[in-house]
Amino acid sequence: MEMLNVGGLELIFVAAFAFIIFGPARTIEFMGQIGSLLGSIKRNYNLLIRELNTTMPAEDTLENIAEQLKDTKKDLNIEDNPDD
Repeated sequence: MEMLNVGGLELIFVAAFAFIIFGPARTIEFMGQIGSLLGSIKRNYNLLIRELNTTMPAEDTLENIAEQLKDTKKDLNIEDNPDD
């Protein structure tokens, strides 16, 4: 189980350490808060990715725009001038 580059053995070690330092009640509360935080981060990340995918034009759309621009330049007799 790799999560944030932390393996299962490391998670067990951290949980045991927290159990010794904070006690059972606080450790359970702390682990619950960490789980909620990680869940919130994952939901917001997925929401961001979904939003970016819907708002940014797809590659084929960009190709269509470039083709339309070339056609428009041809219709208006505008030459591509790299010096501008």
